[in-house]
Amino acid sequence: MNIWILDSESGIKLLYKSFLKTNIDEFLVSGLLSAFNQFTMTEFRQPIESLEMGGFRWIYLLEPDCNLLCVAADTKNASTKKIKSKLGVIKESFINDYKDVWLKRGKSWTGDVNVFLPFLEVIENYYYDWEDAEIVLQLADFFELLGIFQKLLNLISKTIEINIQGEKRENIYKRIETIFETFKNQEDIKDDVELRKFSFSRESGFIIMEINHTNCDPIIVRKTLIKFVVDITNIIKEEVGEDLSLKYYREGKIYNYIIENMKLLKSLNLNMFFLKLFLLI
Repeated sequence: MNIWILDSESGIKLLYKSFLKTNIDEFLVSGLLSAFNQFTMTEFRQPIESLEMGGFRWIYLLEPDCNLLCVAADTKNASTKKIKSKLGVIKESFINDYKDVWLKRGKSWTGDVNVFLPFLEVIENYYYDWEDAEIVLQLADFFELLGIFQKLLNLISKTIEINIQGEKRENIYKRIETIFETFKNQEDIKDDVELRKFSFSRESGFIIMEINHTNCDPIIVRKTLIKFVVDITNIIKEEVGEDLSLKYYREGKIYNYIIENMKLLKSLNLNMFFLKLFLLI
């Protein structure tokens, strides 16, 4: 995220802080940002709030009472709501720290802008605190993700063991073993120490939780686990049929687990996926 704090009337840059590696000319962009805001105020009688330009998402926050314009630029993948929230914290903190300067200068930001330089450290502190918090949140989400899949695979394993007998169970086990063997023999998996920890055996069942979160890509892990569950449920459906699959999932408490953890599944964007998968929709 890159952050500008400007005088909304003159377009003078009071502060600029960059956390993204870009070729942006901070002085040129400062003028453009102010010009965009003045244009919308003149033509539409309201400040600009956001736009996408040059591969970035731009968020504007205007404080008309103090002639202050704060702008943040982040990647298009970044949440508009999160950018706006963070920028709002920075804006309020800046006003709180420098309102006396504004008043002493006759309600103007003109003058020596070096007086604002100490606020760069405040922005940095906010940014890295938010970054740490997001890492913690992502880490928590990652462990929740692993826990969800581990529990569901355990329930599937128990369902197979209790409800399916003879040749059909043997076929299911063989096909699941083949899935994991094929997975580990893929060229892009052979050297992946963490993903190779995913395993299945008839004695131990499915092993998911042993993966080291600091040494893997959560997106790839999520996609891999989803594929495992889809392939395994397809195998069960093919071996015993849809009606018995639904019956076994109900008796194996899989539906109960999904319903009881619906809020968590929704937060991980897995609720509809699991409902459709286990209802065989």
